[in-house]
Parts: sequence; structure tokens; C-alpha cells
Amino acid sequence: MSTFLVQRLMQALVLLLIVSMIGFAILHLAPGGPMSQFAAGGEMSQQDLDRIAEQLGLNRALPIQYAEWLWRMLRGDWGLSYR
Repeated sequence: MSTFLVQRLMQALVLLLIVSMIGFAILHLAPGGPMSQFAAGGEMSQQDLDRIAEQLGLNRALPIQYAEWLWRMLRGDWGLSYR
């Protein structure tokens, strides 16, 4: 019985990891990515957009962004909204 529970727990953890990867990828694969909310108004300069991307960590490689995002999620830090 305990073997079954451990197997199910491992399957659930793998599933949660895959779902989190898909959710993270959807956010970044959307047209314009996360920065589209800032660029949509047209009143921000490229320097402002670059500064915001640096502050939010959006200029790093995607695997690094995902690892940092996952670590914050596991600690309960849901972060700032892009809106």
C-alpha cells in the first residue's frame, strides 16, 4: 500500500512540474510575451522597456527564468503582476 502511495505522489509531482512548464511557456509564447502589456500603450521608450525587462528578469534565458519562477512559487512568492 505504501509503495502505491509513493508512486502516486511521484506521478502527481511530475504532473505538477509539467503543468507549471506549460503555463510558463504559454505566457512567454504569447505574441509579444510578457512585455506586450508595457509596449501596448506606445508611450514608453525602448530604454524604459529594457529597464523594466531587467527589473523583472525577462532578459535572462528562459530556463533560468523558469527555475527562478519555480523557486519563488515553491516558497509562496507569487510575484508581481505584469499588468
